[in-house]
Amino acid sequence: KQIQHRMARDFESWMFEPYDRVVVLTEHDANMLTALNPETHVAVIPNGVDVDRFSPTGYEPDEPTLLFTGNYDYAPNLDAALRLVRDIFPRVKEAVPRARLCIVGGNPPPELRAYASPHVEITGRVLDVRPYFEQALVFVSPLRLGAGIKNKVLEAMAMATPVVATPLSCDGIPAMPGQHVLLGTTDDELIEQIFNLFRTPQLRRKLARQGRQLVEQQFTWQRVTDLYEELYLETIREHTARLRAGLI
Repeated sequence: KQIQHRMARDFESWMFEPYDRVVVLTEHDANMLTALNPETHVAVIPNGVDVDRFSPTGYEPDEPTLLFTGNYDYAPNLDAALRLVRDIFPRVKEAVPRARLCIVGGNPPPELRAYASPHVEITGRVLDVRPYFEQALVFVSPLRLGAGIKNKVLEAMAMATPVVATPLSCDGIPAMPGQHVLLGTTDDELIEQIFNLFRTPQLRRKLARQGRQLVEQQFTWQRVTDLYEELYLETIREHTARLRAGLI
């Protein structure tokens, strides 16, 4: 693995040199690339969300239901889902017997499906994830691995579902703790934040409202389109200037 890591770093240090711009999703990704090669011209443009499709109806669930979404062919999602069913949810249910957990998304392997029960729903792939956001009191993202922006968190915010997450889950999202999300790193911290939302409807509404506003302000597809258009125009201007100067 160390040899593979060195080979990947060596390759990434020169592979982007022919390009005028390299687009990444987060500042962390940009910093990683420029650390490998300071000459890499990096632009940060995030993913977007269809805020018309992912739009809350105003329904406020009152059942203590937790939700996590993802494709479980992806190892970081599987690790997070197993963490939920093995380590986090049993302790939540012990304190709140009515609690339920929904693990939604494609390709859950047998080791994950084995945790299905009357209180733990493992759906597999669904045609429409929005009803699950609507029914969830809390979206929990206990990711420990992975990189880039997590669309699942953006979708939860767009649907006005209160979010409890690890800091890694919010990479590339300027979510302020206590304003847009509640953060925790350890199981104990995440569980305490879940209980905090269970018992505080006003906080749930605050996170729901301000999370939706954050997505509307910074993560719509229109904003992403505008950023790409601006980047293309800037690149064309620079290329034209170099042509006229005889540099290329």
